[in-house]
Amino acid sequence: MVNSTRKCGVLGEQIAGAFLALKGYEILDRNRWVGRREIDILARHRGTLVAVEVKLRRTGTFGRAVEGAGNRKLGGIRCALETLARDLGSDSPIRVDVVAIDMDAASHTMTVRLYAGV
Repeated sequence: MVNSTRKCGVLGEQIAGAFLALKGYEILDRNRWVGRREIDILARHRGTLVAVEVKLRRTGTFGRAVEGAGNRKLGGIRCALETLARDLGSDSPIRVDVVAIDMDAASHTMTVRLYAGV
């Protein structure tokens, strides 16, 4: 089991990147800062520029991973993605997705879910 918050974040982003690649996403960048906002994974999927927020929970103590991606956080990511698309001169459609990873140490299992267009 991962014990530090930073290591947990890196692990989550590695899992999410591999999962997205299997789903046909092209990973363009990781940990991209736009102003004061970070985009965990910047990708392209079927012609759409996608900012992916990655959430990993090691236990269910604080709820499921997807619950960590609140409306305020996702709104900030959407603003960052709009700014980035404008700065890049991209006229592609944009979207914010969430990859939620829930781990269960007791059963040694992990569930990875994609929430597209949140």
